[in-house]
Amino acid sequence: MDRPAQEFARTEIVSSSQDLIRSKSSKDLANDLKIIRVWLFQIGEPEEDHHLVIDKCKTDPEALSYFLHYARESLFKAICYNT
Repeated sequence: MDRPAQEFARTEIVSSSQDLIRSKSSKDLANDLKIIRVWLFQIGEPEEDHHLVIDKCKTDPEALSYFLHYARESLFKAICYNT
């Protein structure tokens, strides 16, 4: 595949991913990102690196789903076992 075709294919993938993120209401996305940020604090991720995960989640629905899954699972266990 030549360079312009690769760039076109990449643009189409990014565009589709961004459309999926945009289809989520801004309130839902904001809540998801808050959950992920709480989890990042919980696992001891340096605060100055949080933007790496948050920015990725804003543009990549698969990343958002991945991190949200682990954040919810971890926070659920913390609530259940620390009470």
